[in-house]
Amino acid sequence: MNRGRNIIVSLLVAAACAAPAQAGSNYATTQFVWNKNDNSWAYYNLDANNKLVLLPAENVESAAWLNDNGVPVQVPYWSNPGPGYPFVAANTTTQRLHRDFCCGAVYLPGKSLLLDPGTQRSEVVYLVPTVAEGTKVQLYYGFTDIDCHGGDGVKWYVRYYSAATKKWKNVVTPGTLFSDGSHCSDDTYATTTLNKVKNVPVSTGDRFAWIVENNGDPNYDSTAVSAIVTLP
Repeated sequence: MNRGRNIIVSLLVAAACAAPAQAGSNYATTQFVWNKNDNSWAYYNLDANNKLVLLPAENVESAAWLNDNGVPVQVPYWSNPGPGYPFVAANTTTQRLHRDFCCGAVYLPGKSLLLDPGTQRSEVVYLVPTVAEGTKVQLYYGFTDIDCHGGDGVKWYVRYYSAATKKWKNVVTPGTLFSDGSHCSDDTYATTTLNKVKNVPVSTGDRFAWIVENNGDPNYDSTAVSAIVTLP
């Protein structure tokens, strides 16, 4: 979707947790107040120096996204302003929404994020709160390439950071997705579907990241992402 980035007024989506994590809660990004980056959920891009930095700008698109009845729906987003830079947006409703960035409609399912890496990388990061030793969480991920109007698809990753070792590793094998012209509606997009990784051991301060990168061509890379962590 990079070729339509100038349609975005300024920022990229972002969501952050409205309250500290508590046991017994299911933490999906779209359950939160989408008005800040905080220490529970945060939105990043990889800058020109290969450094992970918070997306600095926040805004709301008021008229670009429509529901199936053609009614505008507000969509919050965070971004690093400028052409070619990443952003993250959030459909916090239960309805699917659609918009046209330049070349045809893209459809964003309800309760999902939209990540676009531009020429860099877009990622959503979850920080594990204070938890008891031996805690295990349930991790969910889903990636769908929702722009089938050009480009060459996206690369996706789900990664884990250990606060103890200060190292990142892949939670699952990374993959690629490409919705070409034959996958050009919300029910035929190329997708991983929603997947669950059971009983992942965590410690306080660990992190999980859902990441989207371009696959060479930084255009037409709008990706719907489900990012959910369930605490015991």
